Amino acid sequence: MELFTDLKSRLSFRGSGGKAGDRGEGIWERLVGSGQFLVATIDRSGKIQSANGVLCRARETEEEGVVGTSLPYLVNAEDRTAFSDLVREVFAGASGGSGQARLLAAGGQTPLVHWVLLPVPSGEGAVERVVCQ
Repeated sequence: MELFTDLKSRLSFRGSGGKAGDRGEGIWERLVGSGQFLVATIDRSGKIQSANGVLCRARETEEEGVVGTSLPYLVNAEDRTAFSDLVREVFAGASGGSGQARLLAAGGQTPLVHWVLLPVPSGEGAVERVVCQ
């Protein structure tokens, strides 16, 4: 799963000593697959490149229904400017960021989501994608 690979390469949550094979090695598989955390990867334009089942279920669609959609437009209009500013800051080189914004979910629901944005650098060091969780 590309999304898992992005997350795992961005952060390492290994056990004490930080060696491969420690008990913490499978944490990303458990977090992404747990159904507890919304995770999406976006490109510079804000378009979703990949998403886990939590976002898809919130929107009552399959992954194909959210991929290519602008993530800021899935955020409540009142929160959109602040969320978009946060995305721009991370793409501009910030080490990451967080904030709250309401997600436009199916059935008129707008759950408040605490977003954590993590940059995924390219081989040259420029931010290529951002993981939003």
